[in-house]
Amino acid sequence: CCYVVLRVSRVGRSLPDVGGTVTEYRFDTEEFYSSEEFHVDREAADHLHEEGHGARIRTVAGLVNALFQEIGTEKFLIDYGCGNGGLLSLLEGDDLLGLDFCRANVDQAVELGRPVVFSNFVETSYRSDVAVLSEVLEHMVDPHGFLKDLQTTYLVASVPNGETPDSHYPYHLWGWDVEGFQNVLEGAGYEVMLGGVFEG
Repeated sequence: CCYVVLRVSRVGRSLPDVGGTVTEYRFDTEEFYSSEEFHVDREAADHLHEEGHGARIRTVAGLVNALFQEIGTEKFLIDYGCGNGGLLSLLEGDDLLGLDFCRANVDQAVELGRPVVFSNFVETSYRSDVAVLSEVLEHMVDPHGFLKDLQTTYLVASVPNGETPDSHYPYHLWGWDVEGFQNVLEGAGYEVMLGGVFEG
């Protein structure tokens, strides 16, 4: 699989639509798979040590650490849907927090000494200098609204590239190609700084 990974900054307004073909799909996946209830009995996800996921997490970590070099490591970062905090273990920041609403993920992260807390972050508002949404938006009922309401200056986000109604992970509610994902971010008031498609 390959992933779209983009680093963006908030410009506070929707950018103009540049036209062209943009691909975005809302799959007929049940919204239950996006809920806290679905995650109650799920096992911890150690994505950092899984093939594919691990490569994507290391790519995201590289983008975040490069951003920290530009803006300072003291900036507050939140990793939304952080799993067991694998990404956090690779970051050079001084003020990090991971949020997840799978109890098994949070428990494992705490055991590993990672700064992760239980939170249904879709229903709770947080403010940060940097936000990470890596393989999270495609699981949300309303990713567009979440992005618009997100209180952050910088965002590093990734989604699977090119999922379609005929070929997608069964628990994903949304799918985008590169242009579609960029359009979603720009529509939420972000400007793309850096990114591309990475194998994983």
